[in-house]
Amino acid sequence: MNKKFIFLLVFFGLLTGSYLHAQTTINDDVSLTFAIPGDYDIIIPDGCMADIEYEIWGAGGSGGFINLSNANSPFRAAPGGTGGGYSTGITTESGGSYVLTVGAGGIATNFTTVRANGEASSVFGVISGGGRGGAATNSGPGGSGDIIGGEGGVRPSNATSGVGGGGGGGSGPGAGDGTDGNGATGGTAGPPNGGNGGDDGQNGANGTAPGGAGGGKGSGGNSIVDFPDGTGVLTSGDGGDGQVNLVVTNFICVLPVELVNFNAIRENKEIALKWQTASEENNSGFEIQKSSNGRDWEIIDWVKGNGTTTEINDYNYIDINPFIGENYYRLKQIDFDGQIDFSDIITVRYDVKNIVVEVSPNPSPGEVNVTVLNPEKEKMKIELYNSAGLLIWKSGTLNNLDIWKKEFNLDRKEMYVISVQIGKEVLTKKILIVDKF
Repeated sequence: MNKKFIFLLVFFGLLTGSYLHAQTTINDDVSLTFAIPGDYDIIIPDGCMADIEYEIWGAGGSGGFINLSNANSPFRAAPGGTGGGYSTGITTESGGSYVLTVGAGGIATNFTTVRANGEASSVFGVISGGGRGGAATNSGPGGSGDIIGGEGGVRPSNATSGVGGGGGGGSGPGAGDGTDGNGATGGTAGPPNGGNGGDDGQNGANGTAPGGAGGGKGSGGNSIVDFPDGTGVLTSGDGGDGQVNLVVTNFICVLPVELVNFNAIRENKEIALKWQTASEENNSGFEIQKSSNGRDWEIIDWVKGNGTTTEINDYNYIDINPFIGENYYRLKQIDFDGQIDFSDIITVRYDVKNIVVEVSPNPSPGEVNVTVLNPEKEKMKIELYNSAGLLIWKSGTLNNLDIWKKEFNLDRKEMYVISVQIGKEVLTKKILIVDKF
């Protein structure tokens, strides 16, 4: 069955400015965080699709405002705001343009009758509501979502002098409510990210991103005066901005290079790679990649393609330096316009046989002879370590040797280890130095 190349694209975000409208195009699997308020156009190229896991925090509301009718009362302290809502999930999306919005936190103002609410955040039709700003006496419910934002604490209702503000609500997993003011002491912030309420005579603390609500201000007390005309000096805390996290996986697009087969076989000390295409369109060529674990890849060479053709084409490449053990290979096909596609991963095992490490005598009073038998003349490095793991001797790179010998004079009575590295494989032998026999 013919196999189609798959086009993988990297998802790279552009984050600039304080409130922006930026465009981002997906071109690979990646994790990405959007934390600056604004709108973002997320572009998935036509013919492509991806699984996208999302986390969405709405912005937090600010701490409360002051009721003008009560401006000269001890109740000039304010409640905390509510935290932004939180939503999470996974969706499969195909080619198109999608708007992602990060909400801005509410900005606290004094002596006003307008709530400083946080803005909602959203993506792929999922919305996490912004938290409400604290009103004159309370803040109300938190922002909507899978997890509702924490409520803000209120100020004491029975105080006749210095009053503390309510704590701001939290946002996200584990969101909690802010506590009420207690006499002249401000309420405690709701976890996570809420701001503390201000003590008597103190401002409310800002909530932090993502989604935390601001704490309410304390009253003016006897030393700080808040005037009903707006010239007071105390303010509640601002709400934290929202945030959207995306994790893009399994992003694929079908490209017009048709790969019939891709194989690898061992030939003596080398690995022969062979592949065949049934047709090609705009094919610049193939980047050959190799790995010892199937995760970390290195480029070993480039093979030129045949542009556009409907004929069968055969390709081959010889890897003259295979890893000891498993060798993983894949092809990265690149078009003239820069579009890319990866082949399936293939594996072949390359074992080094008959490698022998000999130590004589062992145990020894100090003088030992080390011999390494390497019948296939593999490239190798040899190192000697003491019992503390410290390197005390090493060879350079040894090429084309079928036998290697060296005498060591070791005067400390301890265990040593001789290490022979051949490719990615390491052979070791313990050497015990003892008192004279």
